[in-house]
Amino acid sequence: MGCVLLVDDDRIFRLTIKKALGRRDIKVIDTDDAQEAISLLQHGYGEQGTIDVCVLDLKLPEMNGLEILRQTQGRTVPVLVLTGQGSVEDAVTAMQLGAQHFIQKPVESHYLWELLMQLMQEGRKPAQEAWVSESHAAQEFFRSLQQASQVREPVLLIGETGVGKKLAARLLHELTHRHDSAFHVFRATGLDGREASERLFGDTDDSSKPYGDYYKAFGGSLFIEEIGELPLKTQGQLLNVLERADQSRSEVTDEAFTPPRLILSTRYDLMKRVEDGSFRPDLFYRLGVLPLVVPPLRKREADILQITKGWLQRLALPGQLPLELSAGAERAFLNYSYPGNIRELINIVKRLVVFSSHGEISEIDVLRALDWSPFQMGQGASPGVGALGVLGDAVPLAEVERKHTELLLGKHKNISEVARILKIDRRTLQRKIQSWQSEGS
Repeated sequence: MGCVLLVDDDRIFRLTIKKALGRRDIKVIDTDDAQEAISLLQHGYGEQGTIDVCVLDLKLPEMNGLEILRQTQGRTVPVLVLTGQGSVEDAVTAMQLGAQHFIQKPVESHYLWELLMQLMQEGRKPAQEAWVSESHAAQEFFRSLQQASQVREPVLLIGETGVGKKLAARLLHELTHRHDSAFHVFRATGLDGREASERLFGDTDDSSKPYGDYYKAFGGSLFIEEIGELPLKTQGQLLNVLERADQSRSEVTDEAFTPPRLILSTRYDLMKRVEDGSFRPDLFYRLGVLPLVVPPLRKREADILQITKGWLQRLALPGQLPLELSAGAERAFLNYSYPGNIRELINIVKRLVVFSSHGEISEIDVLRALDWSPFQMGQGASPGVGALGVLGDAVPLAEVERKHTELLLGKHKNISEVARILKIDRRTLQRKIQSWQSEGS
């Protein structure tokens, strides 16, 4: 029925959960070893098969659970953080590092079961359900994917950080005739030549791992995430494999034995990498047949609220209704520029879920969540000084109004447009601005 990776230093707890899940036909891989957990999360499968969900404790003998999340950010396995001691800061950090839920021990086994089932069902949803395409840009990109799915050539997905390249890769896989076969993910980031070659193509000197991810993906699709960071040695191996696959394509009739459909992604300008010698020109031209640009969120304004509400639904705990958005909250979401794209939007939603104390999200709630955006801080603001400029509960309403107006003026560069958004007269807005300027002088 499914497979759970349980990472916890409490042996009794592991045995108890393993027994409880076993009664429900759930396989469990349990460990207290951080390095083993990292390896399992990176590969997405173990001795019991494909891992559907990971339950991760924060406190482990060798390494903090947050560090495990940090080192496995390319994982495809959803993670539930379960800990005996944790702060709100830990919860926010865990969610920003991709954890789906952060739960305090002790936890009832039936409640844990409901959470795991919720995550498993989410993970098995088709990418087409997750892909939001109300905007023209998203619709055009989807049409490009449909066209690319009809041919066998590798597809190169180009886009800024956080635009959803992995989701686009899954969507492309589902659109091909291989949609019922496996979809494997290989993350090229942070690997030296030896590590990358072993993980991608295997190690003939080690009988325990003779096949790499490329060969395990035969008959299905292989998504190489961040091809621009693949070491030069491994680039050469990949080129050789592609050339051999081209030569043997007509000789193989059984689909299960055909080389994987390659989907690749990059946030880099690969031509510049060719020029500086970090990317092979022959591989660049081999992979450049079908380049598709994934649109950034700023070009998908019509999708923002639907993505937001979808994640509020996903993050609702069993038995709880998802948080609602007030009209002001919707305006705040629509008026932000999202330099971190969909990933930043999701992190904002996660912060709101962690800090929410009532059923409706207000405009001030959103602005406070934006306050902690790393992109806001990266623009020269101090921690806690971003969208609001003031941190804490005692935020003067006049200060909220001023900071929000400044945010809109910075984005639109047009007083008439900002007045329209705020639903006030243009002259009223000009008087407010003059008043603020005189206060600051």
